[in-house]
Parts: sequence; structure tokens; C-alpha cells
Amino acid sequence: MNNSMKQKMVNIILGIGILLSLFFSWYKVIPCEITNDTYIGTIVTTLSIAITLVIGYQIINVIEIRKDLREQRAENERERNHYAQLIKDAEQKSLVLERKIKKQENETSEGLNLLNALIVFNNGQDFVTCADAFAIMHKALQYSIETERTEYEWIFQYLRKFVSVMQVQAFNASVSFHKDGKITINVLGHPYYGKELKTMLDDYCKPIYEVDGIIRSNPNYMKIKMEYECVMMHFENRIQGILKDPITPPSQEEQEFIMTH
Repeated sequence: MNNSMKQKMVNIILGIGILLSLFFSWYKVIPCEITNDTYIGTIVTTLSIAITLVIGYQIINVIEIRKDLREQRAENERERNHYAQLIKDAEQKSLVLERKIKKQENETSEGLNLLNALIVFNNGQDFVTCADAFAIMHKALQYSIETERTEYEWIFQYLRKFVSVMQVQAFNASVSFHKDGKITINVLGHPYYGKELKTMLDDYCKPIYEVDGIIRSNPNYMKIKMEYECVMMHFENRIQGILKDPITPPSQEEQEFIMTH
């Protein structure tokens, strides 16, 4: 029942009560013989009935309003839950899409670095190009571990190959020995000309160790831990070997040991 119909009912009830009251007021003696007490009682009774009906209507109206409020709150709650679910679904879809994009980025970066490392390595004598090739291939491994790759053996074989032939010529440098024990770069025009060999090697290793930290902190690191740590051990030993004796290249035995252990 809408509000307009309810209001009409109230008006009708009140109208009937008023008409009855007027009727008994006009005809309290004729044609009926009604005493003052009877007249007053009748009027009071009629008004009481009308008031009772009005109050009853108001009570029903309040109950219906409360019911409507409960239904409205329930509807609002359903809408809130619906929109909350829509937002949750959108966030999940966004997360899935973000992961797919990240995966594609890692696969692309992996492929580009792998290809670049091989191009660099094969663009000259291996003992000259190996240092740059190692840094690039090592970077490729950072992206590779983020992909769904399960086979890393050939990457590690290349890393071992690059390390096995690494010597001072890999840095386009030759050195001079000083009486105080310092070893400096003596190639004119070289970025490290006149600087210590250790400074050059430290600067070369710095970005490699930054990538090393990223690789070791990756949740997938356990897949490559054993092989990776062997390669990095050989790399560190070769760098220390160059520092101690930059003139002598790695022996055949050392190269074989790096490739097989």
C-alpha cells in the first residue's frame, strides 16, 4: 500500500468520526432522545474509536517503515558486497595481467642479453671478449631466473667458458709493475691509464656483484644455487689470479678445472 492510499484511509476515518460527532451534536434530542451523559459518552466513544484507528494505523506505518529500512539496508549491503567483489575481481585480473607483462619483459630481456653476450664473445679473440660477455650473460641469468625456465645448464657452460679464458687482456689493458708493489694500467687512452689494476677490476666487479645480490635473493634461487655458486667461485678465483699475476694466462689445467668443477 503506497503512502497516498494510506493518507486517504486516514482522512476517511477522521471524516467519519467528525461526521458522527456533528450528527449527534445536531440531533441530540430530535428524533432520538439522548441525554447529555449519553451524548457525551457517544461523542467520546466515537472519537476514541477514530483515535484508536489512527494510532493503530501509525503503529502499522512505523512497522512498515522499519521493514522498509531493513530491506533497504539489506539491499545496500548486497550492493556493497557486489561492488566489493567487482573491485576484488578487477584487482585479481590486474595482478594476473601485471604478472604476464612482467613475465614477457623478463623473457624479452633474457633473450636480448643472451644474444648480445654471444655476439660480443664471438666478435673477437675469446680471451679479449670474455669479460664483457660474462657480465652480459650474468645479467641474462638475472632475468632467466624470473621466467619458467627449468634448464640452465647451457647458460652456466657459457659462463664457465668465459671465466676459464679471462685474463688482463679481457679488459683491453696491459700493466706496469712498480717497486712499491703497485700494478698500474699503462695503455695510453685507457679509461684507467695510470690507475691501479685493482681499481679497474673492482669497478668491473661492482655491477656484477649487484646482479649477484639480486639473483641470490630471488625466490627461485634454490633451483640454480649449487651450479651458480660454483661458477661465482671460479669467477672470484680468476679475478684474484689476475690481481696476483696479470701476465700469466690461465693454464690448460685451470681451464679444464673451471669447465668441469
